[in-house]
Amino acid sequence: MPMFKTGVTQAVRQASGSPDRTLAEQAVDAILEAIARGVFLPGDPMVEAYIARDLGFSRVPVREALCRLESQGVVEGGAPKKCARLVQPTQRDVDELIELRRTLEVMALRHAFACRDDPNRWQDLRHGVAEGRIAARARDQVRMLAADRMFHRGLWEASDNTLLLNSLNQLAQRQMVMWSAERDSIAFDTAQAEHEAILTAIDKGDVGEAERLLSVHVRWLRQGDITEALEAARQKRALTA
Repeated sequence: MPMFKTGVTQAVRQASGSPDRTLAEQAVDAILEAIARGVFLPGDPMVEAYIARDLGFSRVPVREALCRLESQGVVEGGAPKKCARLVQPTQRDVDELIELRRTLEVMALRHAFACRDDPNRWQDLRHGVAEGRIAARARDQVRMLAADRMFHRGLWEASDNTLLLNSLNQLAQRQMVMWSAERDSIAFDTAQAEHEAILTAIDKGDVGEAERLLSVHVRWLRQGDITEALEAARQKRALTA
């Protein structure tokens, strides 16, 4: 049965000294980190006792973390006496999520362009691009994923629209589950090049071109077959277990 491996609790160690992060929030971070690293794959059991043991927490904050992730559509079946599992999306789920995310990200971009009185609104997005360059040169897949999240979250935050930000954060968490199966086939060099092109269009003030590039970029996940990707990921994990 899949369990956390050495190193996946780094997010918890980094946040442990922060007074505004509860144990449940730290557990959410660690579980999402494990999903991003492919420790858990869609359909895997999320055993509360094992996660608590590997994080060094009691079961209470882990139970709360799983409940939060269930409410966000990342985990399912966590009712009493039932084992929670990471959701297993269908291809239709992938298509619907990507189309909704594309629509909301374009909307966020338009809102961000309207915030012309804030010269620093693109700062976090630029940081994501810079981090992506470093990660791409190092061929560090985990760091590339983190840079991608940094880029997109920078865009969402630039919109200065809390409802958009919250909606896109939730969609991104669901997409992370899909990425856990697709991660080995992600074309990070292409993604980084697209980030660079989007930023160039933004710097030129070309809203139309930035929207076009962003739409193409967000739709990339549709190219893969989630069922085939998941089967390949499971076989690879079985060989390396």
